[in-house]
Amino acid sequence: MPHDLIMNRRRLLGAGLALLAGLNSTALAATTNRHKPLRRYSSVLAAVCDLTIPRTTRLGVTSPGALDTKTDTWVAFAIAHQVMAVPVDLVDQVEADLDLQLGRSFRTASAADQTATLSALDALSMGRGATRTSAWPKLKALIVYGYYTSEGGASQELTYNLVPGRWDGDVDYVPGTPASANDWTGMNYG
Repeated sequence: MPHDLIMNRRRLLGAGLALLAGLNSTALAATTNRHKPLRRYSSVLAAVCDLTIPRTTRLGVTSPGALDTKTDTWVAFAIAHQVMAVPVDLVDQVEADLDLQLGRSFRTASAADQTATLSALDALSMGRGATRTSAWPKLKALIVYGYYTSEGGASQELTYNLVPGRWDGDVDYVPGTPASANDWTGMNYG
């Protein structure tokens, strides 16, 4: 009798492990399939990230751009996991808007045409005078959020005052002063 009980426990444990392995492989396949579309448009995402936040030099210091901080990789991950409730085909939607704005393929356009097209789409779909509904504002929000929360964006582009010590209601702005990394009052999470 004890021998049969041990065999039943072993069978039960083996069946449980087999079931768990089957569930894990199904979850892994679903995750892998979710990332496949992102690889397809990585060139468009990289171009748009680089146009949005390029590498700059200010006051003799070179700040990293979006591609230097791998913001495009973070944005692809955020889209795959639907951070900020973005659709999985967000880059496809933006690419279609860019193609429509340009009148041909954005991927094959020159750098100058890509810059002009993205600037035009930005003007049409952002701000008070927006005349066009586009997926671009959501993608731009992910790019900006991803960049300024990266190590390079937060530590080299922004200043950080760990303990401000006092509140100054009216501070003179000195041109060239970077924004503060710990000032989240202007962040819109919508």
